[in-house]
Amino acid sequence: PEPRVVEGPDQSCLDALNGEFMRLWYDDSGQVPVLGVRLHQIVGDRASAEVVLNDLLSLIAGTPLPKSVSKRKLRSEIARLRYDAENPSAQQDRAFWWYSLATNPAAPVPFAKRSRPVLPGSDARNRGPAACVSDTITAPMDGARLLRGLAAAVRDVTHSTGPVLVCHTIKSSAAFEGKPTVGPMVVDLPVVVPSTDASRAEVAQFERTLARADQHLGFDCNAAQSEFRSELEHWGISAFQIGYAEVDQLDKAAPVCAMHDLSLQVVRDTDQTAVRLVYDTDVVDEGTAQAVLAALMSFVVATSEAAK
Repeated sequence: PEPRVVEGPDQSCLDALNGEFMRLWYDDSGQVPVLGVRLHQIVGDRASAEVVLNDLLSLIAGTPLPKSVSKRKLRSEIARLRYDAENPSAQQDRAFWWYSLATNPAAPVPFAKRSRPVLPGSDARNRGPAACVSDTITAPMDGARLLRGLAAAVRDVTHSTGPVLVCHTIKSSAAFEGKPTVGPMVVDLPVVVPSTDASRAEVAQFERTLARADQHLGFDCNAAQSEFRSELEHWGISAFQIGYAEVDQLDKAAPVCAMHDLSLQVVRDTDQTAVRLVYDTDVVDEGTAQAVLAALMSFVVATSEAAK
């Protein structure tokens, strides 16, 4: 059977602080037994969880496992995506993202309900329960417009101004040619997104940065948070507060724990675009999340009309 998202018997967060990065469970209380696996994003993404689950089912059925990516190639790719201050290529990536951040610094996003500090999503703790609101745009949308819509919506609802620093999650698994591989095959990039009050020059710089982002994967949000800590603190922002990711499909249920204060998940199709806002309920209330989604949809409608 195809892997699907289900609610397991234990929906508590993985205790990553004490080394729990994967949880396997089995439930035979229903008509059809269910085998499930949950991975922490430190060690794997959803595709990785499906690889683990399919491998388990193959082993249970006595089927040989398919050949996976070689350890050498996997380690080489992971090393390429890890910031190394001594590597000339990584230094170029650092310079690329610093220019993007420093030329048009982002401003804080003030959510009124905040009850915890902004920390990297991979820290396992200090993240609250997640909830989500969803909608569908009856037209295909490009990533640049959706990012600008997210920034504009957040600024409108929080009554704040300035660019928004977004943790833009992109896939990095293309180098493995579709072979089954387990790991966090995504990269979080620190993209400064202009809001509605941006100049044409600022919008043009954002579009150039977005177009070249996949050429500079050796310096991610974690590296930015470390290398530019004093500057980010001076600006009052974090690389992990607002998230954006284009995914293959939207899960029916919200994640158990939020990875950002607010994140936009997008499924782009040929004739429509599904969007879902996932929010940390310790920071963002439902009314604010609904308002952000409504403002995003209004931005999309307005820009679509203007483009005609």
